[in-house]
Amino acid sequence: MPFMARDRRARYAPVAEERRVVPAARFERTDIGEGFIWGAVATCLGVLLACALLVLWLYPRSTLDRVLDLPLPVYPEPRLQSDPAADMRNFRARELQRLNGVGWVDKAQGVVHIPIGQAMKQLVQEGIAGWPAPAARDAPSAARGAAPATHDRTEPP
Repeated sequence: MPFMARDRRARYAPVAEERRVVPAARFERTDIGEGFIWGAVATCLGVLLACALLVLWLYPRSTLDRVLDLPLPVYPEPRLQSDPAADMRNFRARELQRLNGVGWVDKAQGVVHIPIGQAMKQLVQEGIAGWPAPAARDAPSAARGAAPATHDRTEPP
């Protein structure tokens, strides 16, 4: 055991260190200079002033104090739908009544509207003025007694 104690003491024995001389504290001359800092501050203030002037130029009337004339205007209350489903049913009923009813469009000119079903039947029977009728395309071949034209691309016309 004494051997281990001697070994431990030898391992942790204080070592004599050399005395180092530490120079006195001073500032570094290679840092940013005082002139640069003042220049940066002046640049920031200049940019801030330029932005303020730009805002005043873009919005010239923002500095005016506007006073409302008395008495203040009275606006109507908003009209809210108390029952949207019933409103939609009423709207649809009015539109269907107009679509399926008869009435004047222009009484002075003698123009009326008729039910949509009747108008479609009348359009099929009479056709549209200036529009070629479907029967007119097949009429020449039917008049010669030929069979109706087929769309077979293998035979020449």
